[in-house]
Amino acid sequence: MKWFICLIPAFAMGIVCSCDKKPMLPSEPEEPVLMIDDKLEIPYSGGSFSLSYTIENMDDDLSVNASCEEGWIHDIDCAEFGKIRFNADASNESLRREAIINIFYGDIEKKVSVIQEEFVPDFRIELSDINYTTFNVDIFPKDKEMYYPALVADKEFVNGFSADDELIQNVKDEWIADAERLGVDMKQYLDTKLMKGDNTGMTAQDRLPGREYVVYTFGMNYDLEALTPVYKADVMTKAAEMKDVSFEMNTTVAGANATLHVVPSDKGETYYVNVFLSSDLDSQDGDISTVEFWQQYFIDLIRLNRIIFGSTPEDVMSPYLHSGDDDVEFELAPNTDYTAIAMAASSEGVVFSKIFTHDFRTANVNMSDNIITIEAYMNAKDDLWFDIYTTNNDSYSWGVKLSSEFEGMSDEEMLRFLLADPLTPLNVKQGYFPGGCGVTTGERYTVYAFGYSNGVATTGLARVDILAQEGESASGSNAPSDSGQAGLPVGEMLEISQFNVECIASY
Repeated sequence: MKWFICLIPAFAMGIVCSCDKKPMLPSEPEEPVLMIDDKLEIPYSGGSFSLSYTIENMDDDLSVNASCEEGWIHDIDCAEFGKIRFNADASNESLRREAIINIFYGDIEKKVSVIQEEFVPDFRIELSDINYTTFNVDIFPKDKEMYYPALVADKEFVNGFSADDELIQNVKDEWIADAERLGVDMKQYLDTKLMKGDNTGMTAQDRLPGREYVVYTFGMNYDLEALTPVYKADVMTKAAEMKDVSFEMNTTVAGANATLHVVPSDKGETYYVNVFLSSDLDSQDGDISTVEFWQQYFIDLIRLNRIIFGSTPEDVMSPYLHSGDDDVEFELAPNTDYTAIAMAASSEGVVFSKIFTHDFRTANVNMSDNIITIEAYMNAKDDLWFDIYTTNNDSYSWGVKLSSEFEGMSDEEMLRFLLADPLTPLNVKQGYFPGGCGVTTGERYTVYAFGYSNGVATTGLARVDILAQEGESASGSNAPSDSGQAGLPVGEMLEISQFNVECIASY
């Protein structure tokens, strides 16, 4: 039994040893496999990026190379195994853009799509309704909670700054100085300058026709720290088309009053006409015969009235606009040189023609023989009433003031004082006039009246002094009295030393 068992391995081994051995053939090398994502998304701001890849069954004789035909992808670097590095420029396009990076490894070619998101600026500025002196501005910030100003300036001024930082610093310096001048703290001031969120329908006003401007903005906080670069939008206002319109002018003078006869060559054209002191025009900087001078004058005048009175351009221009042949009357100062100005112009203050002038001189104002009588009485302890009577319909000025304002003055000195009062031309009446006003009990008041025309006193002074006390009354006249004291006649024609219809803006 044991012998039988021992023969089995020998038999098995004999079988094994008697088999033929087949030769080993070399295995075929496997092809390399390059694995890489086929898409990469990058931000609009650009920068440095990399693509990661792996290779199976590497071939030591091969290397990875890459290229791109789009210029905004550049500096491609494959030196580090497993990485393809490249730089991408920032985008300022409003749509997404795509570039293909071609990657090569031997016969293997892969394409990777690099997609750059659309440019989303910190601000979008839109301009519309561009006219001669105005245009509309809409501003849309990316960050709706960020504060920013909306600014407009001449393009030449803005271009004078070599960097955004300089322009921003100029704005800050002006704001700080303005707040100090106004006597307000910086937060109060910035409340009037900074806004946030979308702001639409803003109008840039008081611009010059045919001028290049820049609308600009930037993010800013209440610590005057700039949060973004400056964003700008260029705009040119509509240029005025010069028209071939001429004007003939002549004047009829009656004392200090003048009637200007204007005959335009184009009867349908709107034109501006006004009268100025010749001395004021002679003293102006700039050539008053040019369109540029008057265009700037109208814009400055409109801006001033808008700021002070809330006036529109039409409010300022319309009283001086005419069409067709016209006679325009002016109440002026006596014995004074004036210059009449005429030009084709619109209610926006836009000049459309050459400037035409006409010089003339006013004459003396005749003295009036009007006798003015004043009767005053206290209707109650704090109500002063008066009646003013005249002997003809010549104009006069009147008023009520505390008697202390005239203490120690003669009638002539009081007249000179009153002629310098800006209220005097506003309180002009003709004929009988009843009036009254509230007063302070115990104070003494003066009711006065005197003939007045074109800034000149044409009669002596009528005045009544009355104590504000119930039951008091008084009367007076500019007619000579028996003592020769009441109604002292004016020894010379008194007039305002500087009387002007309208001052030329010099700001």
